[in-house]
Amino acid sequence: MTHAADPHSATHTAATTGATDGYRWRYLPELDGLRAIAVLLVFGFHVSGTFYYLPNGWLGVDVFFVLSGFLITSLLVAEQSRNGRIDLRNFYLRRALRLVPALIVLLVLTNIFALIAGQFTPSLVAQDSLAAALYVSNWVYAFDGLPRMYLQHTWSLAVEEQYYLLWAVVVVVAMARRISPSRLAAGAIAVGLASFVWRFVLLWPLGQPYERAYFGFDARLDGLLLGSALGAAVHTRMFAAVAQRNRQRSSTGMLAIAIGLVAVLSRFGFGSDEVDLMAVVLVINLATAAAIIAVLVAPDNAIKVLLRHPLAVAIGKRSYGIYLYHILAINIIRHLFDPAAELVSIGALALTMLMAFASYRLVEAPALRLKDRFASGVQPAKN
Repeated sequence: MTHAADPHSATHTAATTGATDGYRWRYLPELDGLRAIAVLLVFGFHVSGTFYYLPNGWLGVDVFFVLSGFLITSLLVAEQSRNGRIDLRNFYLRRALRLVPALIVLLVLTNIFALIAGQFTPSLVAQDSLAAALYVSNWVYAFDGLPRMYLQHTWSLAVEEQYYLLWAVVVVVAMARRISPSRLAAGAIAVGLASFVWRFVLLWPLGQPYERAYFGFDARLDGLLLGSALGAAVHTRMFAAVAQRNRQRSSTGMLAIAIGLVAVLSRFGFGSDEVDLMAVVLVINLATAAAIIAVLVAPDNAIKVLLRHPLAVAIGKRSYGIYLYHILAINIIRHLFDPAAELVSIGALALTMLMAFASYRLVEAPALRLKDRFASGVQPAKN
């Protein structure tokens, strides 16, 4: 069965050079592999005190941002090209069907566990649950620096959802005004640079708290917009021509360097949260964009084989559920079993996978089947 793809879909699509308009669509399992890397980095960040701990694993979120911007924009532009219009109503329905059911399950389970564990406080757990359900938790955390136990990771889901709501309208208006994908890409880069500069201004000239720059939607748009710029650019004849002429080993090296940078920087930063948020995030954004380009244009190689390994693809397809449930799983393991620190990551990873795979089968897959009724007409090949 095929599904209309989106950043959190069970299948992902990406454009490949071919037709006279520059692109045809097919499934690229390597993008699932990149998502697997991203979600495992985030998991490593949240298992502090264990051998798997990654001090900068939070950068996996920025990998997600670039991938999400790329996939959403490339699909929207493709829908316009194929159908002559973008159906915003169906777009938003598809997003809701893909994202909301599993989130509701997470919120219910989190509140139940907090009650059982004696850690339920209306001012935090209930408030955070409401903020997560409304996709505004990033703003709550941006202005409230209190430590969170269960749902702080939902901030990135809020940023992405807010982005989907706004960016889809921008693309629709741009396409209606016959703005070319190349100009759309240029505009995305310009606004992304503005967001990057604004993050700098918040941190230093204005002296705002770190949380304001880290969680604020306006300060975290650069990765999403860089991915969106790439998602628009792949629909240009220029990109198609360049890709056809440059299917050589240099793109293989670019893929290796990009993934290597993501791996190294997830473990080692510059020693300052503020500097990491500026410099390291920029490098990760560029590295992720480079990895996507290399996946599109590089000849088959050992790295692409690893990225499309069945295990990597299975994790990538379920990365949304893994991201949702991993904090709860870590807390359950630590609270119920109190294992040695070295065993926390193993037990929590096993429980996370169990919850994510069960959620995918029982909650997400049925919603995906319903989502197909609102397909955009841009369908990936079967996998």
